[in-house]
Amino acid sequence: MSTYKRLDRIGAMGKNWASSITPIIGNNVLTDGGFENWDDSHTLTNWTKNFAGASTLNQESVDKVSGNYAARIDIDQTSMGQIYGAATGFNAGIWGLFTVKSHSTPTGQNVIIGSSGFTSYPTPLLDAYSAVVSVIRSTNVADKPSLKRGSNGTYSLFFDDATLQFITFPSCLKTQRRTPTGDFIIKQNLRVVPGTQIGFCVNLDSAVNPQNFVLVYVDGTNARIDTCLAGVYTSYSVAQAWTDNDELKVVKTGISYTMYRNGTVIGVTQTISQANINNNTLHMQFSTFGGNVFSSPFLSSSLTGDIKRFSFIGDSITAAVQSFAVGVVSVYGSKNNIFINHAVSGAVIVHDGTHTDLEDEVLASVSDNADFSIIELGTNETDVSNTRSVYSAQINALKVSNPSASIHCMGVLNKTTPGNRDLINAQLALACSDSEVVYWDTEGWINPATDTIDGLHPNSNGHLKIATQVLARLP
Repeated sequence: MSTYKRLDRIGAMGKNWASSITPIIGNNVLTDGGFENWDDSHTLTNWTKNFAGASTLNQESVDKVSGNYAARIDIDQTSMGQIYGAATGFNAGIWGLFTVKSHSTPTGQNVIIGSSGFTSYPTPLLDAYSAVVSVIRSTNVADKPSLKRGSNGTYSLFFDDATLQFITFPSCLKTQRRTPTGDFIIKQNLRVVPGTQIGFCVNLDSAVNPQNFVLVYVDGTNARIDTCLAGVYTSYSVAQAWTDNDELKVVKTGISYTMYRNGTVIGVTQTISQANINNNTLHMQFSTFGGNVFSSPFLSSSLTGDIKRFSFIGDSITAAVQSFAVGVVSVYGSKNNIFINHAVSGAVIVHDGTHTDLEDEVLASVSDNADFSIIELGTNETDVSNTRSVYSAQINALKVSNPSASIHCMGVLNKTTPGNRDLINAQLALACSDSEVVYWDTEGWINPATDTIDGLHPNSNGHLKIATQVLARLP
C-alpha cells in the first residue's frame, strides 16, 4: 500500500458541488410581532415576560423600525430577561422560521431567539437594527417563540418586526439515496448559518409524507440526532462548533448511529431500536434554511464487508485533523470502518512520577469495543524512570476494557532532535513484551528533514508514510 485517499474527495476535483435547499414557508402566525399592543409601559398584551432582579421590559417609542413602538429589554448583570410570543398552530413537531429585527446597546451583545423548548443559538447583535433568524421546532403544545438575553452584563436589547412562519417539512429534503439495507455510511461537507439546521434525514419512510425517520444535523453550536416516530420527535444533542466546509458523517450499523466531524467521533453512539425507523432504506439531504450550503458531493454507501472499530490513543501526532490514523481507517479492509480518536496534544505516558495521560486516554476508551487499539505515545516524554511499569499497567487495563481488541504500540518516530528516543523506545518494547502485545519499531518510518513541519510533527507526506507502515503491519 503506497497511498490513500479520503473517499469523499475522489471525483470531486475541478467541479462546483455547492447546492442548497430553499424550504417552503407559510404566512406569519406570530401575534403582535410589531410590539404595538401594551397594557402599560412594561407589559406587552400578547407577550409573556420572564424577568428577574433588576432586568426590565420597556415600551420603546424612539428607537424602532416601524409602527409606534418597539420592545426594549434592559439587562442587569446576570438577571434574566426574556419574553414569549403567541403563535396560532405552533404545535408539537412544527418547524418555523423565526425572524426579528434587533440590535443592542452597546453593540455586540448576544440574543437568543428560539422557543421555550428548543435549544437556540446566541447571536451577537450590531448597533443598528438588522434581521436575525433562527429555525425552531415546537417540542410540545405549550411551546412558544422566545426572545432572550444571551449574555451577562449591563446592556439593552431592542426588538421590532418579528415574524414566525411555519416550514413545510418535506420541502427541507432533497436528493434521494437508497441502500440495500437500513445500514449505511453517509457524509458531506456543510456550511451552516448558525441557528438553522443542515445535515441528513435518514431511514426515512416517505419523502412525501415523512412520519418515521432520523435527523442527523448541525446548527452551528451543536450536533444533533433527532428521531421522529409517528411524527413525535426525541432529541440527542452534543455541543459541537462547526467551521465552514467541515465534513459531517453518520455511520449506522444495526441499531447504532455514530456522528463524525472531519473523521472524529462526535459525542457517543446513539441506539435507536424502533423497527419503523431503522429498517427504512431511504436517505435524503436536509436543510431548514436557504443560506445553508452542501459544499461537496452527497455520498452514501451500504455497509458491505467486515466493519472494524479502530481506537487510537496518542499525542498531537495522532490528534492531527488529517493524521495517519484517518488514512488507516479510510482504506483498511472494507473501508467502512469506525474511527474513535482519544489522542490529546501534548500527552505523555508519565509525568510527576505517577500520573499519566495514557491512563486518562485508556479510561476514555472503556466503551470503545475496539477491534484494533493503536497507541502512539512517548514523543513528549522526559521522565523515563517509570515508563515501562506505567505503560504495561495501562495496556493491561486496556486489555480488560476492550477484550476483543488487537493492541499495537508504536515506538517514538524519528525526529530532528532525538533526545531520549532510544531509551523510551527500549522501555516501550519491554512493556509490550511484559503485556504480550505487539510493539512496532518505527525506526526509518519517516525522515524528519522532509516528512515533518518542524522536525517533530509529520507533514501530509509524513502521515502518509506512517499510515502505509501501519497498514502493512495490520492483519
